[in-house]
Amino acid sequence: MNGAGPTDRAPTARQEQELRWLLELVRALASENAELVQGLRAARERILTANERERRRVERDLHDGAQQSLMVIRLKLASASEQVDDENLAAKLDEIAADADAALAELRALARGIYPTVLVERGVPDALRSFAATASLPIRVGATDVGRLSSHVEAALYFCAVEAIQNAAKHAGPSATVEVTLTEQPETVEFQIEDDGCGFDTTVVSDANGLVNMSDRIGALGGTLDVVSTPGQGTTIMASVPV
Repeated sequence: MNGAGPTDRAPTARQEQELRWLLELVRALASENAELVQGLRAARERILTANERERRRVERDLHDGAQQSLMVIRLKLASASEQVDDENLAAKLDEIAADADAALAELRALARGIYPTVLVERGVPDALRSFAATASLPIRVGATDVGRLSSHVEAALYFCAVEAIQNAAKHAGPSATVEVTLTEQPETVEFQIEDDGCGFDTTVVSDANGLVNMSDRIGALGGTLDVVSTPGQGTTIMASVPV
């Protein structure tokens, strides 16, 4: 007996209705998911923006407040030292002035770490070169056609790069060297930080705080961050941010 099998039957009206309902549900879920992703990205960007604004405020307060106060104290100590006739007292005043100088130097270093002036004035490449000059391991910074960017992008690139360099200084080994490469493309700006240190197993250390912080900073701007490392073969951190 010939006839249409079960698989050859046309869908019933009820089946068509259920299929349409399922399609609408999938579309609604996809739209809701896209909205959630967009909302999450916006929330992360707001947090980073607030963090950047607070960094700038603290740096400004340290520069205009505490640093200026210490400088005034230092000048007063120098003036007092020149006016007293007691050599012992003058020596004590000079000693206190030296302590004030040391405190001022530490405060300036702290302010630079919070939000470096060179980042605001000259951009990421010069800010990273300035940081590299004070680092505990050899660092070479190369930049290709990287101009001024938005403050959000510059802050994300700079602080991620600094965190990666600091991680290398802590974990790559005393003889390691670091190379930082910045490249601006038509639609993105990218950085790569490569060290020739001891490396690590990314399946074990993938959720370390430093890596999470860097990923959050880059992800909040719609960028991507990748870490490539093998024990004994160094570490490479690559990031791309849309501009």
